[in-house]
Amino acid sequence: MDVEDAFIHGQVKPELLPALRPDLAVLLQKDLFNTDVDRFLDLTGGNGDSDWLDSVRAYMHLPEQVQGWRARTWEIVEIPIRTQVESFVGLALAIHSLRAGSRRSAAPLVAEPAEVQRLGSQVAELLRGVADDPLRQFLVAAVQYLTELPGTLTDVPVDVLRALRDVERIVKIEEQALGPDQQALVRFYMLKIARLCGENG
Repeated sequence: MDVEDAFIHGQVKPELLPALRPDLAVLLQKDLFNTDVDRFLDLTGGNGDSDWLDSVRAYMHLPEQVQGWRARTWEIVEIPIRTQVESFVGLALAIHSLRAGSRRSAAPLVAEPAEVQRLGSQVAELLRGVADDPLRQFLVAAVQYLTELPGTLTDVPVDVLRALRDVERIVKIEEQALGPDQQALVRFYMLKIARLCGENG
């Protein structure tokens, strides 16, 4: 049989898929994202021995299983990720507001600039020793900017304190986003996905 006879409109003829390895048959079906075994078997005519059909069914169910393990992983990491993103947004908005010089007249002011300095020192201590990390470099620069402001302003906006607290939250989430039990679960879920996917895991 000529190679051209095995294809129709650039696709392997469905009736020839049972002659291929099960994994290749699943990959070369017309709809790569199809996970409906009955639909696949209808297209191929249901040919193939029982072992081949069992393997095809296993491969067809892989995406659903992987999606299940991914969903469990997301349940664990969703809150830390969302919290960190919210903190970044809060930090960016606070710095933008301060640099633009905008002041909300109803916004309360930090009564004690010393409080800003205390929190700034506390956050700077958390950031010490990892200057080669681009994220930490950004946070260090943000803290330096925020702690210098009290010396240049007569009244210290509350946004300065909020921004420093956002930096502190970002650092703490980065260092302790997941507890040991949660880390073990995430590793377990990743291993399950890797084993399901074989060499592509």
